[in-house]
Amino acid sequence: MSPAQIIPFNENSLLVSFPGLTMQAAHRFVMLLDGFCHKNCKQWLADLMPAYNSMLLVGNSTENISPLKEAVNYFFQGETIEDWHNAAREIIIPVCYDQTLGNDLERMAAFHQVAVETIVAVHHQVTYHVYMLGFLPGFAYMGEVNEQIATPRKAVPVPTRAGAVGIAGIQTGIYPLDSPGGWNIVGYTPLKMFDICMPSPTFLAPGNAVKFMAIDLITYNSMLKDDGSY
Repeated sequence: MSPAQIIPFNENSLLVSFPGLTMQAAHRFVMLLDGFCHKNCKQWLADLMPAYNSMLLVGNSTENISPLKEAVNYFFQGETIEDWHNAAREIIIPVCYDQTLGNDLERMAAFHQVAVETIVAVHHQVTYHVYMLGFLPGFAYMGEVNEQIATPRKAVPVPTRAGAVGIAGIQTGIYPLDSPGGWNIVGYTPLKMFDICMPSPTFLAPGNAVKFMAIDLITYNSMLKDDGSY
């Protein structure tokens, strides 16, 4: 049985959703379908709009909705979540949780009534799934954060440095640029999440699997540029 529900969204669009699946499992199918459509359905498509657990396929004419739906049905006859697992790229991101860099660990520990070390340990024990990029260029929305440390975002945004690794609810993310931000900061990575000079400016992409690796302050500083800038 296909995991997908394919329904008309309007006269020239189809909405593909995945009732009954977790958000992460649904997004894995979204990413597989996105790749399939880019490769096989361009002649019928005007646009593709992937979301967390659904995808909107916009046809380039009403006549092309029928072959587009047939192609999507064909796709789901053969694809499984295991196909995504085999293709997913796992990325290790070093993070320094040292409090001398400035973070919200003590406040978060008080909120959850646990030790700071618990927040740190739980955060980097999980492999996170990148759902989408947004807010800032290269800002990856990742989940899911263990409920033991899931923390509501701040009521008022504050200045936040590039490289800050934060938590908001059950999501975690990395600020690619200096920006006002409301996420609770647990640490900092020396890696650049966005570099306009690179062939692929964004370090992460939807569908990536991300594992954080704790590093000490000496290692963090050694990985920064010689001038100490991010």
